[in-house]
Parts: sequence; structure tokens; C-alpha cells
Amino acid sequence: MFPKYANLKFTNNSPASQVTTKKAQTLHVKNEIKFLFKKKDKLNQDLCTLHLRAAQEWGSMWPKIQNSIYESLNYEMEQKYKTLDMKIRKLVHTQTQKPSTNTKFYPKVINKTSISFTDEELTLLNKGLNHKRKY
Repeated sequence: MFPKYANLKFTNNSPASQVTTKKAQTLHVKNEIKFLFKKKDKLNQDLCTLHLRAAQEWGSMWPKIQNSIYESLNYEMEQKYKTLDMKIRKLVHTQTQKPSTNTKFYPKVINKTSISFTDEELTLLNKGLNHKRKY
């Protein structure tokens, strides 16, 4: 399962191309995760320094301020996680669905004679003129 931004499309549908596509997609996602973890670590360090500065500046009022900040952040985070869960469910649903194979082909053999063919004869005729019969 890959997000939409990691989807790569190649014109060749050979097995080697499919393997390469899958590897390129996983590499893209792994690099994105590494980048986001580095970004998160930097934000955590900045948040820690700001937290210490605010605690020094506000003194005994800081726990009350911090509690109100946590409450508002928790509400926003719940909303974010709900939308992320919906996106993941939608991705799983679209990527695990098998494509419908209800393709209607026209018959290769149309019998315009009064001769009736058996099912075996019709299947043999449907294979075409280049079919080599094994004896």
C-alpha cells in the first residue's frame, strides 16, 4: 500500500519493471519517513527550549497555561487523526480492490451455416487459424 504521491507509472508492464516500480515506491516512502523524523526531532528540540523559557517567564502560572494549550491541541489532534484514518481506509480500499474483469469479447466464430458444432469444435475454432494442434 503506497500513498498517491509515491505512485510511479512506467509504460513497460514487464515483471522486471513491476519489481523496479515497487522498489522505487518503497525507497521513496522510506526517504520521506526519514525526512519527517528528522523534522520532528528538530521541532521537539525547539519545543523543549521554548517550554523551558516559558516556564521561567510565567512561573507558577505556567501549569495552567500549559493545561489549556494541551486541551486545545488534543482536540485538534483528534480531528487530524480522524482525517488521516479516513485517508488510510480509502487508500486500503482502493489499492486492495481487484479490477473488474467484466470485459465482453465478441465471438470469433459466427456460425452462418445449418451445421451445428459441438462445444469442443467451437473452442477449437475460437483458438484461431494459427493454433497448432497437438496429436
